[in-house]
Amino acid sequence: MTPAPRGGSWAPWIGGIAAGILFVAILLSGHWTLLHRDPLGGFYDLQAHSFASFRWNVAAKPLGFEAFLIDGKAYTYYGPWPAALRVPVTLLTRSLDGRLTQLSMLAAFAVALVFTTRLSRRIRLLVSPDRPATRLERWATGGFVFLVGAGSVFLFLASRAFVYHEAELWGAALAIGAFEFVVAYATALRRRDLVFASGLATLAFLTRGSVGAGPVAALGVLLVASLWSPTRRWFGLPDDARGLAMAIPLGIAVAVPIVLYAGVNFAKFGTLFSLPLDQQYFSQINAARRAALAANGGSLFGAKFLPTTLVQFLRPDALRVDGLFPWIAFPPRAHVFGGATFDTLDMSSSVPASMPALTVLALFGLGGAVRPPATGGPSLRVLRAPVVGAIAASLVTLTIAFVAHRYLSDFMPVLVLLAVAGLHLLFRLARGRARTGRKQRLLQAVGGGVVVLAVVSVAINLSLATLYQRKLNPGVPRSQLASFLRFQYDLHRHVPGGAPPDVAHGSILPAEPLPAGSLFVVGDCDGLYFSLGNGWRALERTPATGRYHLDVRFPGAAPTTWQPLVTTGTPGGASYIAARTLPDGRVRFGYLAQGIDDAWHESAPQRLRSDRTGRVDIVADTRIGNVVVRLDGREVLGLSTIVRPTDDATVGRNDVGGPVATTFGGEIIERVVEPTLCRNLLRR
Repeated sequence: MTPAPRGGSWAPWIGGIAAGILFVAILLSGHWTLLHRDPLGGFYDLQAHSFASFRWNVAAKPLGFEAFLIDGKAYTYYGPWPAALRVPVTLLTRSLDGRLTQLSMLAAFAVALVFTTRLSRRIRLLVSPDRPATRLERWATGGFVFLVGAGSVFLFLASRAFVYHEAELWGAALAIGAFEFVVAYATALRRRDLVFASGLATLAFLTRGSVGAGPVAALGVLLVASLWSPTRRWFGLPDDARGLAMAIPLGIAVAVPIVLYAGVNFAKFGTLFSLPLDQQYFSQINAARRAALAANGGSLFGAKFLPTTLVQFLRPDALRVDGLFPWIAFPPRAHVFGGATFDTLDMSSSVPASMPALTVLALFGLGGAVRPPATGGPSLRVLRAPVVGAIAASLVTLTIAFVAHRYLSDFMPVLVLLAVAGLHLLFRLARGRARTGRKQRLLQAVGGGVVVLAVVSVAINLSLATLYQRKLNPGVPRSQLASFLRFQYDLHRHVPGGAPPDVAHGSILPAEPLPAGSLFVVGDCDGLYFSLGNGWRALERTPATGRYHLDVRFPGAAPTTWQPLVTTGTPGGASYIAARTLPDGRVRFGYLAQGIDDAWHESAPQRLRSDRTGRVDIVADTRIGNVVVRLDGREVLGLSTIVRPTDDATVGRNDVGGPVATTFGGEIIERVVEPTLCRNLLRR
């Protein structure tokens, strides 16, 4: 690679290491290993294994709802670069499948900060080429690197190590690297810089197209400038940067990522740039996705989404002060303008609200790019092409029918480009003004304000990452969620005290969920439910809300009929959760809802202990519509279906007739489990 400009120090590395420590602390998620498995963390491993067989299709079952089913084969739409990184490991072992996401994300984080450091040094030479960096400036650069790592959406991405965050992090990191070489090429016109710029742009484009399009567009801008003299000077190119000698290499540099992207897309889906979303399995099983596709002509991209996404991602007030630790929370979900039908409206803050320090510095940098200070040589004009490209790529993100906080990563390349320039412009202004007087005091106030905003930025992103990881992430384990809620409300009882916030009560769970993070108590702690904003999640249940804890001794002889565990309903309209002992001593569990499905849903045969006993936990929750049977702690039957009310339920007995025995042939002892979390929340 091209050597980075001289004049650095240990300060950026110290800032990067400090940010890395915080990043890893969040990334570990309390598991004390960087090889933790996430249910949505193994997609790139699947693709890596398929590469070893020289094919693009992968096994359909592990992809689940993300699979694209084309001509009987399953494909993932994620770019190949993070999968290619895994090939050396997957060639040696399968034991790490699904466990490499944290390490991959940590590598991407390091790449982002290394290129941020290089970009800072390079841009400083465009702002103050004739002055050596002072000690204060070097430490400020180290603080800036820390800010990029810990005071931005990058820290939020560490909150969950799964495929969506990994793609975002690698895409942004590689785009920052590509822009660093685009700036280098525009400054000195070295071919090797162009090669690295095109190579990193290709990797970024093949990781996440929306952010990777930025450096590709920047190279395209330089190509146009080399052929059209009126734009050459405006983009900072020297007067002799023209003609075919420059245009041909630039044309190749632009073509390589575009051709490779189109080739990969065509090999998978038979299209050059679009995705056949109607052939994704999720589109076949999810009514909301089908409705969004139908409303948008089969696509999830369009200008109609711009008013909503632009307001949400750029509004300055996209945060909420909460009464519970960590006291800074996500705002309500985005307001939809113009009647557009979105696929997903997830919780999200905005660029200026969650990254105020980078935003302020970027505004200074934007002013410097528009009116660059004269330096007698290359100036901040060379930032114009990268900035135009990065903004163009950001517009792609704004036209997607999704709102999610992780998408703020797509804005990181342009933020870093401009914020670096803003940082060094502030130091140039401080040196160029008199050291006394009102202007100097104003600059000192601005500098102090940026430091305060940097501290605020870290606090905001640490809060949002903690909230998502421990509370708002749909994949957080129930025990972890309950533990975090207990901590929040115990702390609130002491500081500041008073009634517990965000807790509602009622005899019936509302059909429409409350704002995300709210709790609802049914009856006298008959059930405790947590709102995800778009659905409910049960935290504690009792028999009154369809939860049964049973110690069961199964009959020794093989009965001819199903044995009742929990029965509810009326004759002809009953629901049964039952067990049937098999001749080999194993047992099956089943569920039947008369008048709804009229078919038994059965578990696989389950082995019993030698004394034929087992602890059976049953959920039959009419409020959120699921049936779950666990035997000795492991789930053996799980259904998302319509469940009838459980008010008239009987345990071990069937009073409504039907294809189930009248009484259970073995022995059932119902255990009483107190709703301790609910009681603790309501304790004054």
